[in-house]
Parts: sequence; C-alpha cells; structure tokens
Amino acid sequence: MASSRRLALSASGLFLLASALFASATAAPAAIASPARATAPILNELGAGYRAGVPRHPVAPPPDTRTATAAGTLAHAPPPPPPPVTPVTDGGGGSPAAGGTPQAIALAIFGQGYGCISNIITRESGWNVHAVNTTSGAYGLGQALPGSKMAPYGPDWQDSALTQLTWLRAYVNGNYGGACPAWAFWQAHGWY
Repeated sequence: MASSRRLALSASGLFLLASALFASATAAPAAIASPARATAPILNELGAGYRAGVPRHPVAPPPDTRTATAAGTLAHAPPPPPPPVTPVTDGGGGSPAAGGTPQAIALAIFGQGYGCISNIITRESGWNVHAVNTTSGAYGLGQALPGSKMAPYGPDWQDSALTQLTWLRAYVNGNYGGACPAWAFWQAHGWY
C-alpha cells in the first residue's frame, strides 16, 4: 500500500534549496557556455543536415537552362518547339473524320480530354451542332459567341461538327490550357 509523504521544510531549508537551484542555473557548464553549444543537442535530435531556416528536405534547384554562346557567355536556351498538330482523319489515312458522329470526332480531336470536353458540350448544346442560345445567340456544339468566330476554321461552320470541334479545341487550349482545365472552370462558374 502506497503511503503519501509530505515534505516539510523549515525556512532555512527552503532558503538552502532556492540557493542551490539559483546557483545551478547561473553557473553555465563549459559544454553549454555558448548558444551554439546549447542548441547542438537539439539540432542533433532534428537530424543530420538541419540548418536554421532551411527545410529538412530542401527543394532541388531548377535545372540550368542556359547554354554557352560562341563568346563563352551563358544565355538562356530557346523554348522547345510546340508538338506537331496531328490532323484528324477517319483512321484509314483518308479525309478528316467529317462523316462520324460529333462524339466520335470529339474523341479523335480531344483524345484523353474527351471526357472533360464531353461534359461541357453535353451541358452547353446537348451535342446539337445547330444549337442556338435564344438569349445570347451562341451557336453550335461549344456555343461560340458569336457563332461566326468559327468561320476561319471552315466555311461549313454552321453544319460541321468537325469544324466546330476544331474551333473548340483551339478555344479551350488558348483560353484554359486544355479541355480539362476548361471543364474545371465550367464547374466552378457554370460557363466557360
């Protein structure tokens, strides 16, 4: 059975205890005489390589994109060329896939971004090439406003899913960086 004990100190005993504590706190041993030495055990606990103000897992510096010039100086290399544009065909090496369904043409044009662009088109036009917004006048699969902005992509812009989707690819790539960022914007705003 544990018993509780009380520590009774006289006034002189309390004074001696306080004096001893004060003396040990003010007399710095040689091992911790400087702040750097005082923090060394803490730094060791944090792990090798730790430096104040530097993350434990530093981020690698960006690669050097400079190249040596003929004069021996460094200059930034030009950006890489854009990827080549692959024409959309019917799969047999023939004419562009103008005869397919709008969904098949969109799949050929957008590839991995098809799901995202499909979500937009479904909500904007219901896959109706001739869809017109009665309030704004927006036209076609992607609801171009005005619809005539698709004319540079083909004279058949009012009837051709291929022309409308080719315009739509340029539009979402130019304004959003691709079909999926455009879909993310659409989800956040209800329009794109």
